[in-house]
Amino acid sequence: MSSGRGRRSIVLDHRGTSSFDSLLSATTLIEDTKKTPGQKILRIVREPADEQIAAALHLSPGDDVVKIERVRYADDLPVMVQTNVFPIAIGERFLTLTEDSESVHAQLARSGVKIDNVVRRVRVRMTTEEEQQLLQLEESAPVWSEELRASTFQGEPVEYAECAIPGNMADLIMSNVRGSSIPLKFELVLP
Repeated sequence: MSSGRGRRSIVLDHRGTSSFDSLLSATTLIEDTKKTPGQKILRIVREPADEQIAAALHLSPGDDVVKIERVRYADDLPVMVQTNVFPIAIGERFLTLTEDSESVHAQLARSGVKIDNVVRRVRVRMTTEEEQQLLQLEESAPVWSEELRASTFQGEPVEYAECAIPGNMADLIMSNVRGSSIPLKFELVLP
């Protein structure tokens, strides 16, 4: 609905919105498509944070983190290569994660870790060789490359994640009305 002083109200095209949980959790995002989420765990490791991860999680380089690398499935279709990284105090519980385990975000919520803020950065790039194999894509296929930072309402970092989604398996739909702000920044990244 759009209205304003001196003009009539009109109903705008509305394509729906995503829930907070579907922007945070790959499991919920896949469930929203009415498919069964699945995963193949590639690696779970406790390791020192590099500079990028340390900065994202407000840690010092070399501090221990837990990194989970997975292929995510919708039914039997590979739809995402995902890496989730947690500070050791939060992520230690995931060192025994199995492919049949409950969603990591559901486990966090159940244990009282409440994520209230998610910032996602999305770019399009060409696949890596490993992503081509894991996602069954052709050479140089485009992917949505996403970087996620999740925190509590106090701003305490909980998670840093990266994922690659085949370019033909995701849509970004925006509905904007002149004069109102939206919580999305769209910008050109020029050389």
